[in-house]
Amino acid sequence: MVWLWEQIAFRYKSNPWVAGYNPLNEPCDPLHYRLPAFYDRLGYAIRKVDPDHALWLDGNTFAMEWKYFEKPLPNTVYALHDYATMGFPNGQPYEGTKEQKAQLERQFTRKAEVMYRFNTPIWNGEFGPVYANPAFSADAEEINQKRYALLDQQLAIYDKYHIHFTIWLFKDIGLQGMVYCDPQSKWMKTIAPFLAKKRDLQLDAWGRQPTEQVDDGG
Repeated sequence: MVWLWEQIAFRYKSNPWVAGYNPLNEPCDPLHYRLPAFYDRLGYAIRKVDPDHALWLDGNTFAMEWKYFEKPLPNTVYALHDYATMGFPNGQPYEGTKEQKAQLERQFTRKAEVMYRFNTPIWNGEFGPVYANPAFSADAEEINQKRYALLDQQLAIYDKYHIHFTIWLFKDIGLQGMVYCDPQSKWMKTIAPFLAKKRDLQLDAWGRQPTEQVDDGG
């Protein structure tokens, strides 16, 4: 992996269109200390090839934890991901209560603590709810209004703390994107049987819909 990123850095080291390198998405090291050690090794290798482009390093456990991160690397942005369970089918519905708003703010500030400590930019690389499909949920409109309200509250928090962010994701096939493919398009019709199997078996655990096959043990 180190060799691979050396090659990538060599290829793009003089490219002004590249903002930087994000070498590992949502790492999950159960021992925690190995991740910052790996970042030290990888960062040194990349810097020997390309000293100019920034590194974008995700926190541990899906970019939510920063144990054993003791010093910032040079020219590095640390990235958190700020998903809220209230934005997913298996989470508590968002009602906009004072307690829920406080919970959202606490979870963000906990994840951003290391960035304040390192005095580096605060970057939220992923967040956003999933959306109910009226074809499969009779109460999709009510569900989605709550998800939109959740998204609005998260954006208000990011505005309060003046942080940078990228929502996940802008466009998809009708589950989490802000815009989505036309259900009647050739692409959507082509993959429809595969999507039906994924939906029936709840294979997208983070965005699953209730199905008889799984819920009833069929």
